[in-house]
Amino acid sequence: MKPNRTAKLPAMALGASAVELVIVLVFLLPILIGSMFLAKIIHAHISLVDAAHAGARAGALMLRDPKIQRWGFDEVTHTVAIDGDDAKAVQDTMLSAALTFTHT
Repeated sequence: MKPNRTAKLPAMALGASAVELVIVLVFLLPILIGSMFLAKIIHAHISLVDAAHAGARAGALMLRDPKIQRWGFDEVTHTVAIDGDDAKAVQDTMLSAALTFTHT
């Protein structure tokens, strides 16, 4: 004798599973969205720490190397200006110093 596979589930059972799904999603979606915001905050923090470290390293090189010490702050454009004929070499030195840093 074959089992009866055409038995229909009551409509109450189907509705109950939909309600359970809604209840679970109400709790899971804020956790998912919160974890995305937390990842964004952590990424921003790591980026700022890396940038600060690279800036501190470049500043330390500017104090140590007499060739790089020829710079000044431009009050109009709010940028650091490098004086002299070897400005390109100084900029390349600073850029290479900043790029050699790797976050550990």
